[in-house]
Amino acid sequence: MGCGKGEYSVGLAKNNPNKNYIGVDIKGNRIWTGASEALNSKLNNVAFVRTRIDFIDHCFSENEVSEIWITFPDPQPQKTRARKRLTHMMFINRYKKFLKPGGLVHLKPTAPVFTNTL
Repeated sequence: MGCGKGEYSVGLAKNNPNKNYIGVDIKGNRIWTGASEALNSKLNNVAFVRTRIDFIDHCFSENEVSEIWITFPDPQPQKTRARKRLTHMMFINRYKKFLKPGGLVHLKPTAPVFTNTL
């Protein structure tokens, strides 16, 4: 979700050729980069969908997705924009519609979670 230029989607596809990946983003010019890389690398296990996350539950069937990767979980740091975050309960409830029972949601932190300052 919110795959940006698709580097992570393409990287996962290269490292896991037996799994399928779908990068989702609203900006077509962003996902073009990942789609081009996938085509140039002849990857047949990665695709890209241009849509608003608001409509994501219309893109997949019930229990269709095993894992969701959110690589930039907090792109809206202002408190007033919390409803736009991909981790907002409004979106989590949409993901539940197509995530398989026992499915995973992976969050990649955008900043270190812990820093040791000895």
